[in-house]
Amino acid sequence: MNPAAQQPLPLKDIHLPDPISWWPLAPGWWGLMILALLLVGLFFLGRSLYRRGQLRREAQKALQEITTQYATHQVDRQLAADLSTLLRRITLSYSPRSDVASLTDDAWLYFLDRGVVNSRFKDGFSNGAGRVLIDAPYKPTVNIDSAALLEICTAWVESLPHKTEAAKND
Repeated sequence: MNPAAQQPLPLKDIHLPDPISWWPLAPGWWGLMILALLLVGLFFLGRSLYRRGQLRREAQKALQEITTQYATHQVDRQLAADLSTLLRRITLSYSPRSDVASLTDDAWLYFLDRGVVNSRFKDGFSNGAGRVLIDAPYKPTVNIDSAALLEICTAWVESLPHKTEAAKND
């Protein structure tokens, strides 16, 4: 074998492979996108669940403030006025204004009775301690069963539906 007598090899120039494309994505990127979508979905679900009970929590907080204020001052007339105002505000937040804003006297008390789930307080507003809400805020002096009134109002607030359930009834 004579190296000088050999023919040159027919070699071609070195070609680099094409650059790596961003598409299709590697499996790790797909997993990361799915994880990000799940986290965003969980965030919005959690926020929705938190907001569903927000009105009820605010109502319970306002009722607790009224109870604390009554424990401090022991003014029956003020307790009846504060509870009447609170129940009216809560009702207007849950129901259409046209359905509840005009309710007075017995119609208002029957409406409140329908909102109590606990059978122990079935007629607590129309025939029980809640009856004082009609006229007690307007009398100069009243004597009420404050414990029973606070108990029935607490049961009513605890019976409130989630806001989304109430919105379906609109």
